[in-house]
Amino acid sequence: MPYPASVFGPAVRNQVLRSLLLIALIPAALFLSACGGSSSSTTATTGVAPVFTSTAPTIAREGVLYTYDVTTTTSDGSTVTYAATTVPSGATFDGATLKWTPTHAESRISNSFTITATTSNNGTATQFFSVTPNGNIDGTAVDHAVTGSGLKNYNQDLSGSVVEALVPDGKGGYNTVRGSGKDDGTFSVGNIGTGSFWLHVQQPEVGTLQDNYIWTNASDVDLGMLLGQRPDVVQEKLGQTITTSFDLAVAPKSEDSLAWASPDAGAFGNGLPTSFTQHLVSTFPQSGGLIDSAKGDRGFFVHYSPTSTGLGVAVDAAEYDSITQTDGGTTNLTTNTAALSGTSTANPVIKITQWDALYAGLPGVTPLLKEFDFYDARYPGTEGPAGGIDIAYGPDLRNVTTDTDLGSFSYAMISKTGVPYTQFLDYGLRIINVGSSNFEFVVGGAIFTNAVPTSATPIVPVISLPRSVTVDGKDFLSDQTNISLSPQISWSTPSTGTPTSYALYVYDTSKFNAIASFYTNGNSVTVPAGMLHAGSTYIFYLEAFLSQSTTFATAPFRTGTSQAISFVVSGIMTTAGGASASGVPSETKQKFRVTPRFVGAPKVAKQ
Repeated sequence: MPYPASVFGPAVRNQVLRSLLLIALIPAALFLSACGGSSSSTTATTGVAPVFTSTAPTIAREGVLYTYDVTTTTSDGSTVTYAATTVPSGATFDGATLKWTPTHAESRISNSFTITATTSNNGTATQFFSVTPNGNIDGTAVDHAVTGSGLKNYNQDLSGSVVEALVPDGKGGYNTVRGSGKDDGTFSVGNIGTGSFWLHVQQPEVGTLQDNYIWTNASDVDLGMLLGQRPDVVQEKLGQTITTSFDLAVAPKSEDSLAWASPDAGAFGNGLPTSFTQHLVSTFPQSGGLIDSAKGDRGFFVHYSPTSTGLGVAVDAAEYDSITQTDGGTTNLTTNTAALSGTSTANPVIKITQWDALYAGLPGVTPLLKEFDFYDARYPGTEGPAGGIDIAYGPDLRNVTTDTDLGSFSYAMISKTGVPYTQFLDYGLRIINVGSSNFEFVVGGAIFTNAVPTSATPIVPVISLPRSVTVDGKDFLSDQTNISLSPQISWSTPSTGTPTSYALYVYDTSKFNAIASFYTNGNSVTVPAGMLHAGSTYIFYLEAFLSQSTTFATAPFRTGTSQAISFVVSGIMTTAGGASASGVPSETKQKFRVTPRFVGAPKVAKQ
């Protein structure tokens, strides 16, 4: 609609139209593709504007010199000078040449440039462009182990590990870029573009190398974990004998119990006396690791007395900070215990009906355990649960199907440095038979939290199982055949809780080990080609995690102070092609049990 002449005269109308035309041209100069691009605009003053004849390169790489030689033409024969008015830090512009070596912080993100050309006759033109350099994926894998002297760093030795990035190729597959790791726990993969990818790093876990795949878009990744015991513990081979000669602070009752353990070293006492007097004289063997005080290891001797509801509550204890054991030796415990006269109280109320509902209806699942523990984490708890010394434990709730109030009890910390943690596990067991071998998978859920339970805050599951899980569109829970060699496992968010991440573990039944562990904050995993073999059988184990940490992309195994998990196992998945495999070779027919851990791949134990 034309403007009324009474408002705008002809000269003004012409100026308005020129302004609108200029505004219409702005998007072409400013909006560029994610991988970089360039455009120019001209503004004539008293002279004729120059015209850019060069286009900025859009390919760049972290740590590699990027050069752009600017050229223009003029119609009036005037000379041209250049100025860079917008460039990243560290870029230089000399004459008509732009030079820039992208830093790590400038890589895998868009960097804007503005170059202005000015003629000797005062004509100007401006070129805009952006560059997104490929960059390095740098990372560390430094574990933190709980010790008496605080968290101690342990570098994962990645010098012999596979380190690589699997970058989506846009066709449903991946391009593999190899990197390298070092014995100090650092690693790097170079020349990766923007976007998400699978970071594949072989990491030592539970004495073996695990092939971990992390879905991330980060340029800096922390793959360290919190460990409940030192990874350099020396395991006893010749045995370790424990003798006691000291007084218990609290006179024992016939139903009381004793415990000796060093979680720092993974050591514990076997065969402690079940009948004892206040002056305790006994001898029993210790299993597990050898305690080394120089590494910060501590040992704890604890006396428990049951409540009317069956909870075993610590009533007195002694901490040993200066024990150093030798294989085949004897450790003499002579320090009297001190009473644990705490003024704090806890009152665990377990909503068992809600916990049991987690795996109700799953095929072939039988109840395994329902376990409450209230324990001393042995450190301030800043990085989450790591196991510890029980302050209160039990009772056996396996056959209990109703909500249960375990009653109120007073407590005190056992260690000098710990904070209390609450743990509840409700596990069912699904037995999968492949050939004559039995594979036992734990399913259900668990919670680990630094919140002290009260009657007003009952212990309930905060995350349920992933829903509608499929493998290549087929039901996850049932046995399936003709699964592709690069299957997609998909699921929906649980009905209770929104996970911060998921983990999918792939087990080869011919070897029965986890051939790959995939960690993602998405709702599907497509197994890379070349990992599965034709005519072979596999089992998938899916876990949902809800942790306090929201840094999955940059620190997937740092959970924060609290964590909840739920887990479900697939049926037997047989891939297409070839002869159908029969499972574990006959000479290794055995029974295995797979149990979730606080963090990292589940523990596989021969039964």
